[in-house]
Amino acid sequence: MTRAGKARFGKSEAKWGYILCLPFFFGLALIYTCFALSFGMSFTTWGLIGNYSFTGFDNFVELFTKDFIFYKSLVNTIKYVAMYVPVILVSSLFMAYILNRKMAMIRGIRAVFFFPYTCSLVSMAFMWKSVFGSNGLFNSIILGLGGERVGWLAESVYTMPAIVTIDAWRGLGYTAMLFIAGMQNIPQTYYEAAEIDGCGPLRQFVSITMPLLSGTTFFVIITTLIYSFQIFETPLLLWPADNGPGNNAVMAVIYIYRTAFVSMRFGYGVAYALIITILILMITQIQLKLQKRWVHYDLS
Repeated sequence: MTRAGKARFGKSEAKWGYILCLPFFFGLALIYTCFALSFGMSFTTWGLIGNYSFTGFDNFVELFTKDFIFYKSLVNTIKYVAMYVPVILVSSLFMAYILNRKMAMIRGIRAVFFFPYTCSLVSMAFMWKSVFGSNGLFNSIILGLGGERVGWLAESVYTMPAIVTIDAWRGLGYTAMLFIAGMQNIPQTYYEAAEIDGCGPLRQFVSITMPLLSGTTFFVIITTLIYSFQIFETPLLLWPADNGPGNNAVMAVIYIYRTAFVSMRFGYGVAYALIITILILMITQIQLKLQKRWVHYDLS
């Protein structure tokens, strides 16, 4: 190829590179545009239909000074995050350790644990609603053991454990697959050397698997935290008409949805959504700063 031909090929290649990157830049511009519009809407009383009026910080003042459900939903969401993240992290890591072994039909066993993640959220919620019901599976077992019937969905003390149980059951297989992928990326030479030195399975897991799995663990923590703050479907499907017993099932996103699209206070709902967005960004930024202390990406 001549020098002129190489130059034309280089320009054509660069042109197609820019063209193929356009969807990414378009999506990025759309995200920032929506964020800017939402920021502006949070200072209005727009009801999604009709005219809007600028009210300054009135929406934020009402949220922090007059709205009890705002604080309740925020506290419920933080409680859910504090319960769900450790549960899914520990259980999926343990499951990944078990499923990362060579055994008969291991792919089929992994598929069984991953299957709940592919289930419809609606069908899953109704299935668990029957399990937690007054005549459901759990109460049948308790009655069979001589205990008393428990109101899993009717008593406030069981509200959060029920939601966490359902979501952990659904997300366990997916998160375990992420850990399995990370474990299979660890060179086997480390384990062989550890066996020669007399290290047992527990010592190998603590000294080899966990440090070299820190990158995957960090990714799981970040994505799980973001998901947890956006919990919506499970509590809404279990208690569609109200906020659950003692308002313990109302989450941040549920309250945003009901405020914006049911009560038609779109500006007020966007103000709450902006607070949640800032909270997620702050926590994510803290995690990104702290990762330098414990995350190791170099496996060499």
